[in-house]
Amino acid sequence: MKKTIIFFFLMAYSFSFAKTISLFKEAEKKEITKVIFQKDVKYLIYSMPLRQTIINFGDEKIEYAETGDNVQWSVMEDIHSVKIKPSDVNLKTDLLVKTNENTYYFIVSSYYAFYNPIINFLYPQKIENKIRRRKEQEIPLSIINIDELNNSYSISKNYNWTPTQIFDDGKKTYLIMNPNIQEMPVFLTRTEDNNYALVNFRVKKTNNGLNIMIIDRIFKTGILKLGKKQIVIKNKKYRY
Repeated sequence: MKKTIIFFFLMAYSFSFAKTISLFKEAEKKEITKVIFQKDVKYLIYSMPLRQTIINFGDEKIEYAETGDNVQWSVMEDIHSVKIKPSDVNLKTDLLVKTNENTYYFIVSSYYAFYNPIINFLYPQKIENKIRRRKEQEIPLSIINIDELNNSYSISKNYNWTPTQIFDDGKKTYLIMNPNIQEMPVFLTRTEDNNYALVNFRVKKTNNGLNIMIIDRIFKTGILKLGKKQIVIKNKKYRY
């Protein structure tokens, strides 16, 4: 508890020099407000007795919410939101909210005439990052010469995580995995001394939901292993 209080005051002090965004105009209209999240910003928000101000933090999970006055202000935490309500008018306090991703600092004032009923934080940068990651995971099949693909592979056993298709382009090997697979198997190849060694791979998801395991090499014999089960994969056209 003592550490939480110290952290609260340290964060409040650091935000005292931060950029300020006021939601006064939105409070006058008593309208639902959408706010684009910015780091290191102090938000001025407004509440009303007998009414709740609900602050939604997207898919971020609330770790805790602390107010400077827990006698005249009521604060309730939900999974992704915080609700704050004053006991009277002409009150003022600060509110610190810590989620699993960010820290938020608010100055909250209470009035009878206006308030912010709902505040929804938006995170366009997260959406951009998801789109970018999705594009990075897309395999540029247009640059693969289909005529040069080798799909002459044998598979020893069939499990729900067995690849539905295997092919290589002479440099890399592609294993098309079940889109509903819960856990990826590990991949091993046979070494010169007839042992097996782990091989790094990466998984990319296509737009139609396919999981493609990409191995940056070709091999003669490989093993996919998940738990105690394993599948032996042999490249019938291996010539190296």
